[in-house]
Order: sequence, then structure tokens, then C-alpha cells
Amino acid sequence: MTRASVAASHAKEHAASEETERAALAHDVALVPELMAELRAVRDEARRVGRLLERLPAPQREAFLLAEEGGLSLEEIAAATATGRETVKSRLRYAVGKLRHSLQDLL
Repeated sequence: MTRASVAASHAKEHAASEETERAALAHDVALVPELMAELRAVRDEARRVGRLLERLPAPQREAFLLAEEGGLSLEEIAAATATGRETVKSRLRYAVGKLRHSLQDLL
């Protein structure tokens, strides 16, 4: 193979590679509106959950957040809130029930 033919071969490969990259980029750009719509939907759902959490009675909200966000056990929540374990269970049960009822369309 001559230098000229090797150079021509590399130029063809490079052009094909650039075309593949352009096609991939065009595909990704075409997905942007769909991804943005999905992000807006997720943001809206997160806001909705936040509003629902705010509507819970403070003791239920506190127990729920300590369990879900803090990862605390029933005993740890009871100690942190100076309440009994059964009270914590009851608060969590009511909080989850209210949230589940309000979010039925998402479940």
C-alpha cells in the first residue's frame, strides 16, 4: 500500500467516524424535549409529595421523615421524639396511609 492510499483510507475512516458521531449527536438532541418533559413531571411529583408531607400533622411528618430520610428504626425514632415505640408505629401507619391515599394515581 502506498502512502497516498493509506492516507486516503484513514481519511475515509475519519469521515465515517465523524458521520457516526453527528448521527449520534442528532439522536441525542432529538431526545432533549422528551427528557425535559420527563424532568418537569418528576419535579412536579416531588413538589406534590412535599406539599402532602407539609399537610401531615407534625408528629406524623416527623416520624415519617426520621424513618424514610433518616433511616431510623422505631426505637431510635421513639428515643428521638421522647415517645413510645407503639406511638411511633401508629404515627407511621397513619402517615403512610394518608400519603398512599393521596398518591393513588402515582402508585
